[in-house]
Amino acid sequence: MEHSLWHLGGLVLVVMFLVTQATREKARIVTAEEGKSITVKCSTTKNAESMHLYRRMELEKKVLYYYRNPAKCRPEDEFVDRVKTEGEMVNLSVTITNVTDDDSGLYWCSYNMIQDLNLKKFNSSYTLVVVNADLKPCPPAEPVLTPSLWVTTAICAGSVLLLSVVILLICLGPKLKKACGKNKNYNGIYEDMRHPSISRPKP
Repeated sequence: MEHSLWHLGGLVLVVMFLVTQATREKARIVTAEEGKSITVKCSTTKNAESMHLYRRMELEKKVLYYYRNPAKCRPEDEFVDRVKTEGEMVNLSVTITNVTDDDSGLYWCSYNMIQDLNLKKFNSSYTLVVVNADLKPCPPAEPVLTPSLWVTTAICAGSVLLLSVVILLICLGPKLKKACGKNKNYNGIYEDMRHPSISRPKP
């Protein structure tokens, strides 16, 4: 159970990261139910020789490899018999059928182009795919302090205040008593000074 919760939490963080990245890359967002199909579009204006379609969820995976001339599509093992392409590489639609939760993720097209006898790569056409996206509105927020919570809070605050007063009296009680005793001695001396006529015992 605990492992499942950690796994779910990790997937939520990954999805949040992918949504942020998709928003930054201005990606298309595609949702689908399990068993249905999704379409990823790849397009470029550059004279590319070939293209890879990648997907990233927790790990990066290759979906297919497409070569321009002669036109040839080679899907990875888990996508065999589930991938259909339409159009040319400069404007290619890739349809994946019978999708499952595992097909969720950020898809992008990575093109390979030979320029000055060097192989150069560039990415294009980001698509965020979410399978079984059962998104429901959040429930309305409950008030932070309900009436019962107010009563509990008041009782706790009163108990803390009363306890503080008791501790203060216990700590300062002996000191106050001692201070009051000293005041009595001073008052007695003061009375003797005010009445010098009172006979005092001779030494």
